[in-house]
Amino acid sequence: MKIIQKFFGTAGAVTFGLLAGKMLDLTSLYSCLFYLYFSLRTATAVINLKLDLSFKPPAKKRLLKQATKVLLKPQVLITLSDVLVYVYVKTIYFFVDLFSLK
Repeated sequence: MKIIQKFFGTAGAVTFGLLAGKMLDLTSLYSCLFYLYFSLRTATAVINLKLDLSFKPPAKKRLLKQATKVLLKPQVLITLSDVLVYVYVKTIYFFVDLFSLK
């Protein structure tokens, strides 16, 4: 359900952004855009009142133990080591370039 909500939010932002630009091109009045914005925000507020807001149960008390378990997985360790090597190499190249004589 969350993916559908995100998709429609993105599609709505793209669609109504284009619609607002077209209205501005046709009328050259910013007041029409404010009326459109206000009406869309009102419609969004009404729709948000109808949304199902069921949430996941809270996390267990052993959050640090679970986080450690995830961080010690081989995929995560390899990714973190790759990131650290990349940052280290980029830092060396930065300082070599900074202090090189040109």
